[in-house]
Amino acid sequence: MRSVSADAIREGLRTLPFDELYEVGGSLRDELLGREPQDVDVLVRGHSIDELIAALSAQGPVAELVVAGRLVGVRFWPRYGPREGIEVVPPRRETAIPPGDPEAGGNPHTDFRIEPDPQLAVEDDLLRRDFTVNAMARDLRSGAWHDPFGGRHDLAAGVLRVVHETAFRDDPLRILRGIARCSIDGLAPDEATAALMRASAARIGELSPERIRGELDRTLAGEAPGRALRIARELGVLGVALPEWAHCIGAVQDSPTQAWTLDEHILCVLDGVVAAGAGPDLRLAALWHDVGKPFVHGIHEHAAEGARIARAALRRLTYDNDTVAHVVKLVREHAYGDDRAPTEEGARRFLARVGRPAADELLHLRRADRSARGTPDPVENSERRQRFERLVREQSHQPVTLAELAVDGADLLEAGWLEGPELGRTLHALLDVVLGDPSLNERDQLLALVEAPDGDGVRSNDARRP
Repeated sequence: MRSVSADAIREGLRTLPFDELYEVGGSLRDELLGREPQDVDVLVRGHSIDELIAALSAQGPVAELVVAGRLVGVRFWPRYGPREGIEVVPPRRETAIPPGDPEAGGNPHTDFRIEPDPQLAVEDDLLRRDFTVNAMARDLRSGAWHDPFGGRHDLAAGVLRVVHETAFRDDPLRILRGIARCSIDGLAPDEATAALMRASAARIGELSPERIRGELDRTLAGEAPGRALRIARELGVLGVALPEWAHCIGAVQDSPTQAWTLDEHILCVLDGVVAAGAGPDLRLAALWHDVGKPFVHGIHEHAAEGARIARAALRRLTYDNDTVAHVVKLVREHAYGDDRAPTEEGARRFLARVGRPAADELLHLRRADRSARGTPDPVENSERRQRFERLVREQSHQPVTLAELAVDGADLLEAGWLEGPELGRTLHALLDVVLGDPSLNERDQLLALVEAPDGDGVRSNDARRP
């Protein structure tokens, strides 16, 4: 929680002028799992939202907290709190409004009627929550637990269980939230919850791309995203949430070196990069790297098609442009052939083509890809790949970009060249020479490799080796 401990926040909250003050939800779950909570949410009984604002304003900035267009409480920034603030709310009821009801406001999926009620019992407030592991409260003064649905027992048993049977019918996003909890907390749905997820899976298609992306990100950020996505696959959730991925499910790979179906291979690759400590972009790339396989044959063809599919999917899911560009590059380049006959020059050209940041991620992706086939990787292939990885690391300090050339456009202008596309082509040609022989990256040597302008101003821009 950004340098502010949950215990310090709890101690500060106990000074608030409220008789009934409860910590609720995720921070309790995190504590029981031995993790530092990411936030602390507070439930206050006996006071209206206006009374909360008046009381809390004396101790720090406050702002109205709005959920689905409705005022439900306040966000509070005390001196002892995190920069994100603390949610302080009265108890409330949430009643599902069926699609088509005028009160739903034209929403394509079920909306909610939210009714704050300061006098509502804590247990009744917990009843509106999705899973038992989220439906817990603890009195901040006495330490007494309110756990009417057995969330602590379920968490200890690794069970994901809904609070009520209408949970997914009320809001299908809760299915994806449950999948995320499976990844983050190591849970698995019990039989009844799994059946309810399966029955409502089709309704995920009614959700906005932004909401789906948020839960996909949380799933991928967990410790076991591959396991969670396998659960989603078996429940019919994965193909609805990511329709571009659906054609991979159960697809047989026509290769003697691939023993697993395509979807299982992809999820095993995801397992591999997660085990190697991959960041969010590499996890996304692992999830999408082979989605082009069902449509084309050939290593480079499927990588190019996968990059096209991944770009469209990530844009649909409203990822930012930088994320889309980087993940698409990893998908497009994951089948690089530079390691088939590893050389120092090949390693440098690989670095120049993909860039240093992507190079390290691609090496991890390739290693996971080769290991996730269900058949042993031949020793010679493994040794060749390891040699290429070593060469990439060794050559990473060599000049591989235009910015690292010993000459630049100003040097060529000073030597008599004119502004224009020919100047750029000459610099790229010089970089090509340096990639072949880094020892040539000296100003005088590089200028000697390009012809000076002739008397008519015609220039030859061929960078030639001596």
